[in-house]
Amino acid sequence: RIGIDGMQRVWPTDILFAGAALPAENQRDQEYPMFPGVVSEVAEALPGLCPGTPNRESNEARRLDSRQVTRQVIAMPWVETLVDGISASNNWVISGEHTRSGAPLLGTDPHLPHMNPPILWGVELYTPAGRIAGFTFPGLHRIVFGHNGRVAWGATTNHADRQDLVVVKPAGEAHYWKNGVATPYDIRRATFEVAGGEVVEQAVRFTVDGPLLNDLDPFVAEYGPLVALRRVDISTGRDLNAARGMNLAQDVPQFVEALQLMDTGCSSWVAADTDGNIAFGSPCRIPVRDGWMGTFPIPGWVNGYDWNGVYDKSELPASLNPQRGWLATANNRIIPPERFPSAYNNDPSAPFRFQRIGESIQDNVGTIDLKWSNSLHQDVHNRIWPQVGADPETGLCGSWKPESPEVAVVEQILCDWDGEMSAESTAATVYVLLTHAVLDAAAADEFPDGRDDPVWKYVQTLSQFEAAASSIWLRDSDDPIWDDLRTAGLESKADTVRVALAAAIPAGRDLWGGTPEEWAWGTVRPFVLRHMFAPNDGILGNLVNAAPVPGAGGASTVFKNQFVRSDRERMNPQIGPPVRLTVDLADPWAAQYSMAGGQSGWPKSPHYADLLTDWRNGTTRSLTPDPQPTDIQMKFVPTSEGTQQPTGVQQ
Repeated sequence: RIGIDGMQRVWPTDILFAGAALPAENQRDQEYPMFPGVVSEVAEALPGLCPGTPNRESNEARRLDSRQVTRQVIAMPWVETLVDGISASNNWVISGEHTRSGAPLLGTDPHLPHMNPPILWGVELYTPAGRIAGFTFPGLHRIVFGHNGRVAWGATTNHADRQDLVVVKPAGEAHYWKNGVATPYDIRRATFEVAGGEVVEQAVRFTVDGPLLNDLDPFVAEYGPLVALRRVDISTGRDLNAARGMNLAQDVPQFVEALQLMDTGCSSWVAADTDGNIAFGSPCRIPVRDGWMGTFPIPGWVNGYDWNGVYDKSELPASLNPQRGWLATANNRIIPPERFPSAYNNDPSAPFRFQRIGESIQDNVGTIDLKWSNSLHQDVHNRIWPQVGADPETGLCGSWKPESPEVAVVEQILCDWDGEMSAESTAATVYVLLTHAVLDAAAADEFPDGRDDPVWKYVQTLSQFEAAASSIWLRDSDDPIWDDLRTAGLESKADTVRVALAAAIPAGRDLWGGTPEEWAWGTVRPFVLRHMFAPNDGILGNLVNAAPVPGAGGASTVFKNQFVRSDRERMNPQIGPPVRLTVDLADPWAAQYSMAGGQSGWPKSPHYADLLTDWRNGTTRSLTPDPQPTDIQMKFVPTSEGTQQPTGVQQ
């Protein structure tokens, strides 16, 4: 639609944030070449392979014809979030040398779609092999993160890249070119009986690299070339075997051994044990790419772009008892890309959450305990603004004098801001409005219809667009993104930011009225825990949604409350920590947690959302409280078919 150069400005294929999760001792000594995101064969052939590719000599010629984007928007935001991908979670594990108790401490808060009933469920299991407590997904018979009295563990998303999009060059109607050979499509058909409607037959063309997305996704069919989805084979996944071993491990070495069975769940796992060990591991099936990055489609019609198998898990990044005494991940890059021979975890999140966690650990050595960990879970400091607000290239805070008194007031609000995205902060609200306006001013001009362009709106619905939203603040003043293609002049970063600041004020007034001093972040953007069938309030929402609580945090804070960037009306928090957990291995059974919601899926139950206020206020509870007389207990006894149940046992 806007050409590869325009695409690289809007959403680069190589957003290389600084920093990495693992210490230098766990990185390879050798440096490897950085391969291109866009390979030459695709760059040359793509304009001729895209449907309706316009002549880009002028803005008018860049417009599509009367066709419009036909993307189905799923009504339930949390479903759309699951479809588009999740890019969040924090965890940390700290050796006993740095803690108050002298034993390792583990904290974890997976960031998942907020919903009620919650997506995670608290479970305490008593098995012949031992007692296990923690959280899992409803229906799964293993603890996903928690502890067993000897070992504690938690996970974040790794962003390990195990897929490639392969551009397909047609060789007539029924064939395509693969490595220089005309190859027939494998056409597979499925029939769907639609209730109250006609029977639908869906035909999908398959290549040796996978299915054509054009036959499945109307957006790809409208704008893309023929493109197949190549993915790692997961048919032999042994993840549940791994989970069993992880649940029952009696020390970190056993946990790491069990983790090696994990084939499909590419997560960044941290673990600690009562013997004092801490570890990181993320073993799964990672493809070997020889000569390309994997962040942009590759050509299927020429030789040289097939995977060379998968890496042996022993070659993947790992750490055991690092010298610095701690490990943490926050969806950031695990190791620098030049320290691994092929594309590993592409498209990581910005490093700001990880950096904040690391700073807090280093600043509190010797006093780290459950209270400290819970405070870090609640941290709402935004590390972006303090550094870019004071940067003269940003064009604010003393480097100019606004002509409008109203703009001057808003600028002062920002320049006095310490970066805390608390519920009471008006600066946090102005910062988010400004970021939206900067994105529109800097990037939307690449599209024929500017900020109203349907493709620009589509791009912002994707969860990983947040990396582009974060990186735009860090771009140099002479980066081409700042130039407005619709003007004859050459705009700088300061020019664009100042234009965006003036645009942010009326945007806020249209949404909330009043003055910027009244736009408290937790008031204009309250947190509402919504039922999956009532995403938009209304009568049903009043019956099944939890009462609003003041919202805090943002997309790049440790206490993450992320919204999809296209949701400019409500900025509805969709992704965040439904559960927070801290385990001090000095006394694992004293572990503390908080949960957004409750332990019941029935809106009339007193436990439907009774934990929400404590979660919002940072109040924690015991993960395994002492048994109470009112507890309901259940015992499961395995039996053969036809065998009579033991007397006195409740099924």
